[in-house]
Amino acid sequence: MGRRIGHKLMVQLSPVLVFVYNRPQHARLTIEALQRNELAKETDLYIFSDAPAGEDDIEAVSLVRSFIKNITGFKTVTIKEQSVNLGLAASIIAGVSKILDKSEQVIVLEDDIVCGRYFLKFMNDALEAYKDEDKVGSVSGYLFPLDGVKQNFFARNFSSWGWGTWRRAWQLFVQDGRELLRELDERQLAFKMDFDGTMGFSGILCDQIAGRNNSWAIRFFTSLYLRDKLTFYPRSSLIANIGCDNSGTHCGATNINDVEVFEEPLEVIAQDVKENLFCRQRFINYFNFINQGDHTQIKADRYELLLPVSYTHLRAHETGAYL
Repeated sequence: MGRRIGHKLMVQLSPVLVFVYNRPQHARLTIEALQRNELAKETDLYIFSDAPAGEDDIEAVSLVRSFIKNITGFKTVTIKEQSVNLGLAASIIAGVSKILDKSEQVIVLEDDIVCGRYFLKFMNDALEAYKDEDKVGSVSGYLFPLDGVKQNFFARNFSSWGWGTWRRAWQLFVQDGRELLRELDERQLAFKMDFDGTMGFSGILCDQIAGRNNSWAIRFFTSLYLRDKLTFYPRSSLIANIGCDNSGTHCGATNINDVEVFEEPLEVIAQDVKENLFCRQRFINYFNFINQGDHTQIKADRYELLLPVSYTHLRAHETGAYL
């Protein structure tokens, strides 16, 4: 039987970073869900508030900032209000980098991510369990609605919906998308990274290079993939995304990735650190299912939500104007 991991073994819990912008109701639901976690009162919370991109956002950003100034229920609350608009990618890259300069690990949420009551426990337990395991690059609180998953597992991909990582893994982040695509092409790994052509991750990287999106997540995912790093997933999702309602900058309206948040403790039991091939096939099956549907197209930055496009189509772009 595997070894169980408990947060009581840790000296200090991971800091939690929340990135907010112009959706006061979404931000409130995100924070309220975090506050319901038993470990919230022991957790240092950092909130990064981006500045308005234009006049239309001034009032909403002001409402968000009024709300975050009154947040309680955590060990500490530290707020960083930007004076100029950075955009999501630059905000996350700068914020995560800043906190990892002084902390070994972080947990990261955006303002449309609602977590279950045991999210912080699972994330802290997993970050502690695998902090010295070089093969593991991140921990995810979200799981796609996959069939047949009975245990926590490792997969060779990444999810930016309620995630955690370590300084050692963040240092692998290559921000130059062209460099990443070049290595993918040289090593002929794009088809495999795209789950055998069922999900167009490499195409999103091409779009990032071409300026059609500004996704930090596709670049971090590819950086981890090229270094053979794994993500640790829960057997049931501890996260729901409430931002796929056409309210956000980077996500349109869709329900294709809706899940029911698991509201019971999930034990982290030490296991062999290797890709779970059964779960890889479950991902492929799910992406194939999405391909068959007539779903709403998603805006480009939130790459986990993009509808798959054919691998042949992506390869045509990779050898053309995208480069």
